[in-house]
Amino acid sequence: MIKRPDDRVAFLIRNGAIGLAGVLGAGILVWFIFVRSYNYDETSHAHMTWLLSIGEVPYRDFAANHFPFLWILLSPIVWALPHTPLALVLLRFLSLGLNAIFIAALGFLICVEQVFRERIWSIVCLGMVVFCPLSLHYLIEFRPDAFANALLFSTLAWLRFRNSRSIPTGLISGFCIGAAFLINTKYIPFLFLLGPVAMVMNANQIRQIWPFALALCAGFGIAVLGGILLMIWIGISLDDAWQMVVVYNELAQKARPFGFGLINTLMGNPFWFIYGLTGLVGCTIVFLYQRRSPGSVMIAIGLFLLLDLVVTTKPWKQYAVAWLLLAACFQARLLPPFIAKLGPRFQATLAVGVLIVACISFELTEIKDTDGGGMDRVSQDRVMMWISQHVPADGFVVSSFQMHPVFWRDAIFKTVFDIAPGYGDGLEKFMPTLTRYPDAEQYQPAGYEKELELHSPAVIVLNTEYTHSQIQALNTYLNRHIDAYKEYTVPGTSIQVAVRN
Repeated sequence: MIKRPDDRVAFLIRNGAIGLAGVLGAGILVWFIFVRSYNYDETSHAHMTWLLSIGEVPYRDFAANHFPFLWILLSPIVWALPHTPLALVLLRFLSLGLNAIFIAALGFLICVEQVFRERIWSIVCLGMVVFCPLSLHYLIEFRPDAFANALLFSTLAWLRFRNSRSIPTGLISGFCIGAAFLINTKYIPFLFLLGPVAMVMNANQIRQIWPFALALCAGFGIAVLGGILLMIWIGISLDDAWQMVVVYNELAQKARPFGFGLINTLMGNPFWFIYGLTGLVGCTIVFLYQRRSPGSVMIAIGLFLLLDLVVTTKPWKQYAVAWLLLAACFQARLLPPFIAKLGPRFQATLAVGVLIVACISFELTEIKDTDGGGMDRVSQDRVMMWISQHVPADGFVVSSFQMHPVFWRDAIFKTVFDIAPGYGDGLEKFMPTLTRYPDAEQYQPAGYEKELELHSPAVIVLNTEYTHSQIQALNTYLNRHIDAYKEYTVPGTSIQVAVRN
């Protein structure tokens, strides 16, 4: 069929508008790396990775409520990073690169089932969520999600691309999926849904696929066993890890007064929530009407999304954005067949509309992380640099992670906090009941005071976020050593610090 000249112009406008929206989004992501304020989680993960690199042991030398596999993975290289805030910039670039692999793998899983003319609109439907403000923040942050997402979904894409059921493929894939599970446990329900769904959908081929299925399970088991042995080799107590991660998070999950926290967060961005939910429902209706299956991966994703809405009480962005990105898969499967049937002019008009929405979306993005006390990036950099210049390499500091220098040790064991309305800091509430004495004292004012005396801090950041117990201990310590410290204001900021004479 010969295209008319005006059709060619329309398709050129369509492709140009979509391409410009993509370039604009990628540019915003790179810009965000340099201007977006640091999130509490990414600075704490970077700091704990460094602590591991200098020989400190999680749960014994510092408190944490995450498994240590991200820190173990990067500890051999983190010591080589510059001892300035530039280290966080480089780690953000690493996270963005890994998230790009994740998005590309997700896009492949969507597009592989569609004809060529539909794929550009599948990319648009996914990109609408990738470049929404909430996702832009999440995709640059240094956290376990980027590593696990890239590993898990690139493995699923690789399995789909190879379409191989050999035993070596199963072992390698199972190992990669198991490693992703260790790095980020948020996908545990997805993995336990994917296996049964795949087996049910391939029940008529059970004799042919059981060796491959066993190889997958074996690879997964090897990864988990290897992770356990690695923790033992490093000197991490499995009992402490279990108590501080699994048991603690279970208690905190039950105690949080957030209700359906994930739904509440998603409803804070109602357009994107409705966008994803209508895709999920619409895709289900279309597949039922056409009496065909969307594939085991997509079915498992759909079940995981529905389960997540019911069981996830934590309202944090790492849950909400992951939900939105996976939900976009269904919108990207539902709309393109209909859009591709529109005339060139309608498609061009729609593409221009997408570009306008993208511009508005980018205009709404914020460079301050509201979860981090609303500090701006410049102030965070200045505080970190100032502390680094006034604390010796073997010295100790006291600071919240919003402005904590990555490469300096803490004076107290519990620097992380997990505060929720109604019950205060979860670690201080639950850990004394789970740990052995005298470890329990490390979560109480008396323990904080002993640690401050033992590791006399060179710098204490005063007006930042601490728990009530930590504030009590810091005030007691400073009053006891009133002549040993002098107060300053970090130049160019409103942050006050106490510096040991």
